[in-house]
Amino acid sequence: MMRWLNFSLKSALLAGLLLFFTPPAFAHEVNFSLGAFYLGSTLKSTNKTGSSFSLGSYQLEYRKDLLSRFEVGLGYSVDSMNFVSSYVCYGFDLAVYYFPFTITRKASPSGDRNIISIESMEAFKPYLGISFNQRQLSNSSINFIGYGGIIGFKYALFNPIELNAAIRYVSVNGVDRAINIISGVAGISFNF
Repeated sequence: MMRWLNFSLKSALLAGLLLFFTPPAFAHEVNFSLGAFYLGSTLKSTNKTGSSFSLGSYQLEYRKDLLSRFEVGLGYSVDSMNFVSSYVCYGFDLAVYYFPFTITRKASPSGDRNIISIESMEAFKPYLGISFNQRQLSNSSINFIGYGGIIGFKYALFNPIELNAAIRYVSVNGVDRAINIISGVAGISFNF
């Protein structure tokens, strides 16, 4: 198990480095979101379960366009009881997002006497995503590794600022317990 865990963390780190150091041929985006989360935990040896709901889910993510309908993101998530407390669940996220369609705003012509350009803005962009997640609890030294699913949307407020909202489901496993996290977050994205 530990050998697989070390390989997975190395793979996530390598993917993150490739994401950050590839040539800037595509658009970049930084996203900060906050919201609420539900955390469910199951102790594997006794099947004992526990859960909690709280405000205090924070996510910071760097995204990069991969193809016309895909984005890749590398982020860091913190889920804290009662906004800020000593009990915290935190870790890295590596995600791929798929945008099945976009709705654009009305095009507006602009330009010089002889040159006319038409600019339109992608106003509403719903997306689906899958993620590879690493988590750690503040009261434990055990790493948790797993996968997740994301459904959300982006709404262009004005260039380069977008509203980003998502519901994320993350399921991670450790040596002695499994953790499921459902978070609903909303935030601001800055495109550059």
